[in-house]
Amino acid sequence: MHRVGLRYLDAIWPTAERGVSDYLNPGLVGIELSQPFESSFSQSEYRFDLDGIASTLVLRVFQADSALRLPPDLGPLDLELATRFQYEHGQRHCVLDVDHFSESISNFDSRLIRDSLSRLHGKIRFAFLDSVTEFAQQQWKGGDK
Repeated sequence: MHRVGLRYLDAIWPTAERGVSDYLNPGLVGIELSQPFESSFSQSEYRFDLDGIASTLVLRVFQADSALRLPPDLGPLDLELATRFQYEHGQRHCVLDVDHFSESISNFDSRLIRDSLSRLHGKIRFAFLDSVTEFAQQQWKGGDK
């Protein structure tokens, strides 16, 4: 075994009354320009080495005013978005892309892989929760608006 990892993509499509900044924590929102552009796209990437479990967590944020798309590196896979993600209007939205992996040389061991995936998933969950606002979490739980 060389590399074990998990990658989650979360589409964040604000309601008409809200913006991306209502859903993402301020450090991930990026720069707001004073002049509007017809079509804009931004990408941010943060990389964390987690020594405690010898792994790397990569957090990417893609923001756009166009139709929802997968991250550029997944384009060649020819994946198709589910119908519920096929929005065409130009409202600002984002994709939160969290990739967590560990690399090591070892013999194949299903128990080791399962344990590794469980540890990786736990850190991804914390990364996601730290990336979104309390407002967003309440909205997704069906809480008050």
